[in-house]
Amino acid sequence: LLHQNLADYGFKSANRKILLSIPISLIFSFPLAIVSMYLSENYTPPIALEDIRIMLLLAIVVSPIGEEVLFRGFIEGYLLKHTDRWIAIAMPALLFSAMHIVPYISAPLPALLLTLLGAFILGMLAGYYRAVYGSLIPAVIVHSVFNLSGIVVWLCL
Repeated sequence: LLHQNLADYGFKSANRKILLSIPISLIFSFPLAIVSMYLSENYTPPIALEDIRIMLLLAIVVSPIGEEVLFRGFIEGYLLKHTDRWIAIAMPALLFSAMHIVPYISAPLPALLLTLLGAFILGMLAGYYRAVYGSLIPAVIVHSVFNLSGIVVWLCL
């Protein structure tokens, strides 16, 4: 892992086409967030912080950058060099989805399953963009849009 250059892990810029990741993310994230909210009546997500500014900073900046560096940067970056592209995209997406079991374990089962599905879809989209553009920037954008969609739905419904 450490014998690669940083560009191999997605640490490079991307072109303007990455902006297409925003509407595509919205197409998936808002419906998933809305259905999840209705399936989880009276359940407060584990990220429900008192200070909305801190919650937004963590959800749309810190978490997307940190998680995408790990899952799409290091793990997918390594796998892209050593296996089939779709395996390299799907394996980190499955791990990313599984990581969401712990914070949402007390959610109603339908909401938990939908959260895992949403995390997997997010992981596949982010992984696809990472593989196509060779950059983590679209993966971070997709992740931020998914998280922001969930917060907006949670605050508005």
